[in-house]
Amino acid sequence: MSEGSYHSVINDMLVEIMNEILHLEQNAIGEDLAAQLSIAELHVIEAVGDGEPHMMSQVAKRLRVTMPTLTGAVDRLVDKGLIVRERMSDRRKVGISLTEGGRQAFARHQDFHDRMVDAFLGGTPKKKLPELMESIKRLRDFFRAQCMCLL
Repeated sequence: MSEGSYHSVINDMLVEIMNEILHLEQNAIGEDLAAQLSIAELHVIEAVGDGEPHMMSQVAKRLRVTMPTLTGAVDRLVDKGLIVRERMSDRRKVGISLTEGGRQAFARHQDFHDRMVDAFLGGTPKKKLPELMESIKRLRDFFRAQCMCLL
């Protein structure tokens, strides 16, 4: 196969993968939660995580969104009973954390990601993993650079 052919085939595969991930990721959390959550809200749940409360600014930075964008998503998730706001030890600050329903969505979403990575790595020899990681890192860095261009 020529280099141009590889380029074209890889491009098609990446586009298909991105579209499939967006479609399957939301459905993986189950019909009950998928019906009430957008993919953006699901990513907020993922960024908040299943641990200690996080400051809104930390979550916005992790998601690379503005505070007003995050505030709107968090307001919707609070209304849906999936996130709660709570005062931090410094009473001037408010943290956000997941409710039991939010933790359930997080766990289902995490399970999807675990299965996706397992399928991706399945059968890959251990000695090939550093090379594979470098390729993924270059792709991630490309996406990050594109995000910076849009700011």
